[in-house]
Amino acid sequence: LLMPTAGASVIRKLLLTVALYSVISILAGLWYTNSLQRFVQPKGVKRSSDMCIITKDGCSNANIDQVRQRHFHVTWKVDFSAQALLGKARLDFDTIAETNTVILDTRALSVKSASLDDGTSVDITYGETTDALGTPLILGLGKTMQAGQSFSVTIEYSTTPESPALQWLGPEQTASKTHPYLFSQCQAIHCRGLLPVQDTPAIKTTYSSEVEVAKPLTALMSAVASGEEEKGESKVFKYEQKTAIPSYLTAIVVGNLESREIGPRTRVWSEPNMVDKGAFEFSDTEEFIKTGEELLTPYQWGRYDLLLLPPSFPYGGMENPCLTFVTPTLIAGDKSLAGVVAHEIAHSWTGNLVTAGTWSHFWLNEGFTVFVERKILGRMYGGQARFDFEALGGRHDLTEAINHFGADHEFTKLVQNVDGVDPDDAFSSIPYEKGFNFLNYLQHMVGGAQFFEPWLKQWVSDFSHKAATSDDFVKHITAWFAKPGSVSPDVAQDCIATFDFNTWLTQAGQPPAFPPLDDSLSKQATSLAQQVLQQGSSFSADVDVSAWFSGQTCLFLDQIIASEQKLDQATQDKLSELFGFDSVQNAEIRFRWARIGLISGNAKAVSAAVSILQEQGRMKFVRPLYRELSRCTIEGAKQAALDTFSNF
Repeated sequence: LLMPTAGASVIRKLLLTVALYSVISILAGLWYTNSLQRFVQPKGVKRSSDMCIITKDGCSNANIDQVRQRHFHVTWKVDFSAQALLGKARLDFDTIAETNTVILDTRALSVKSASLDDGTSVDITYGETTDALGTPLILGLGKTMQAGQSFSVTIEYSTTPESPALQWLGPEQTASKTHPYLFSQCQAIHCRGLLPVQDTPAIKTTYSSEVEVAKPLTALMSAVASGEEEKGESKVFKYEQKTAIPSYLTAIVVGNLESREIGPRTRVWSEPNMVDKGAFEFSDTEEFIKTGEELLTPYQWGRYDLLLLPPSFPYGGMENPCLTFVTPTLIAGDKSLAGVVAHEIAHSWTGNLVTAGTWSHFWLNEGFTVFVERKILGRMYGGQARFDFEALGGRHDLTEAINHFGADHEFTKLVQNVDGVDPDDAFSSIPYEKGFNFLNYLQHMVGGAQFFEPWLKQWVSDFSHKAATSDDFVKHITAWFAKPGSVSPDVAQDCIATFDFNTWLTQAGQPPAFPPLDDSLSKQATSLAQQVLQQGSSFSADVDVSAWFSGQTCLFLDQIIASEQKLDQATQDKLSELFGFDSVQNAEIRFRWARIGLISGNAKAVSAAVSILQEQGRMKFVRPLYRELSRCTIEGAKQAALDTFSNF
């Protein structure tokens, strides 16, 4: 809208008055966006006309303000005896500003040499090593690269057993007990232990690889297979990732692996003795992907394969593109935990395509992903009631995380200052659940999903293949909801333009507010839990728990655990008969039922807990069970914990 010139007609002045409301809304949005920049825009961030350009990441030593990595090709030989990857990496760069130096992130690597395209040797020196960020590798190019110039550096090197990116397992630590196993975990800043790299999510690169392994082992990577070659007693596997990714999504696994096709673009990989169970458990994966596509944009990664790792894998899952890593504890025999994959599938859009540009803005990955995950689960399994049930459970996790850090701690903010810090130290459910609540509250503000979801789809479309910041988010959402008709007629058109983004993004502790939620599904579980706690074995057993999904059963058990109340044997027996706890395979339920037994002084629970500890190594289960065994009063429980731990 242009301001009128001198002598404008009365009619034009009246038209200006009519439009004034819209102007105020736009100006208010700009004020809040500019205000946000002053408070949360990190150092080293420049703004172009459409998004932030990140030129410095406080969790990386790389000089991304001068050169930017575009592609890398790695050639590795996997040596299990040395616990090392041996080979070289060719890194392709674009020059942003005149420089004669490339600085890369490394940790626990042994670098032998480096050279330019023409074979000219590159001078190698190192910066100061820190516990948080590793060792800067400084490459003196011997000549000045001008802005706009592209070049490549080839580095011959090997990893070492101390690399934080790689986990080497002996045969005894696998499910089959016959062959060794290797897997990587590069999130958050561990790719620097896999290869010299600009280890920051601000930089996205394509990559290709050639991985030589001894027969009969198979090598997989977070990419699409492009070929195989026989090489005597070894085999070379080739991969290509044509979609640019941040370094933390680089992944490799080597083991005795088989696969089963479970959909038009999905197969399950695992050790032979688990692969058929995995194929059954995750047979609905294609429906999750299709639901994500309906909500957002077409799936862009070609393959969506799943890898069931050995039982000792300590995490629930990792969203490596084309090859999601998942824990075998998701195998329940009845698909009751398969919904967990919805979170990793959601990452195919939020996190992998639209990526938080620095770890300070990690909520853009995880808050969005939890939001999309719950959208997928709601559409597939019960609508808004299921969405809200998951949201209520998340509030509990959020409160626990805030209590752990303290309500005033920096790491309880959505936008966190993690400069010079290993992002793993800040890791918690806060970016997940506080980020989710932020988006869910905004959805409520604009009038519901039918108004919010079109913006969500546009956000993914506009920022795919880019690294975004919270400032990008505020600018984008403010512009979208400034448009007439973008919000419900029942709410003010300027509800987003005048929204206090600063407080929500930078305030420590609990969010300023929570949206209303449907608690009908959670009430069923909490009501029964209260009956059990108040009435013991005389509680009414006429509730149809067979119709519950596993999340409701877990909530019921969580209520019992949180009370720290001991249940007598008659009550435990009645619950076991009602729910079938003694025969259930669902790891989430088994874990909680064992904890209740330990709290209640049931000697049988000791063997149940030890069995869980011997079967798998997922930290979510292992840490609480060891704590419970060590502090419970059951005779022999603490010794059982010590004996079990010493055997692993």
